[in-house]
Order: sequence, then C-alpha cells, then structure tokens
Amino acid sequence: GYERQIHIRSDLSNDSFAATVVHEFGHNWDSTAEGNQYWSGFDSLNQQSSTSNDYARSYGETNAKEDWATNWELIFGYYEWAAPASPSSLLQQKQATVQDFFANFAANVA
Repeated sequence: GYERQIHIRSDLSNDSFAATVVHEFGHNWDSTAEGNQYWSGFDSLNQQSSTSNDYARSYGETNAKEDWATNWELIFGYYEWAAPASPSSLLQQKQATVQDFFANFAANVA
C-alpha cells in the first residue's frame, strides 16, 4: 500500500509549528488523487496568478501545491502578516475554493 509520512522539524516555541502542521495537512489534498474535486479549479486559478497579490504568501509562488497549502495556512489564521494588504480577486477566489473544500469535507465527515 501507499503510505504518506510528514516530517516536521520545529522547536515548538511559536505558531510556526502549528502553521507547519496545517500546511503539511493541506498537502494531503493538493491533487485530485485523494478525491479533491476542487483541485482542478484551484490549479487553474494558480496558473492565472502573476503577481504577489495573487498568493497567500510568497512561498505559494513555488508551485500550485505550495499555493494550495499556503492558502490553508491563511484560512487557519497563520502568516496573516505575510498576506497581501490588498488581495487580488484571484487570491479571493482561491480562498473561496479552499473554504468550499472544507465545507464539503465537513459535510461528508459528519
């Protein structure tokens, strides 16, 4: 079988540990492989992104998977200081897509 492992290096002294956990959990759904019906739309938004205001934080500019995971961080309230002061409509759409993913996930877990 396929086994995923997450390795986190942190001193546990601040919010960076929690943000890292949220970020790495986000990677579990950064494709359509895990049944994420929202990935294709998010990936399309990522491909349209061209300015820093299109990303939750600069690390999201690395690729679509990091963009997805950094949006998780922002939704959970981490790295708000790194988010653009004036988020673009693309970033707002990305955030809405991830929020829709959460709502669908919660509805199917209950």
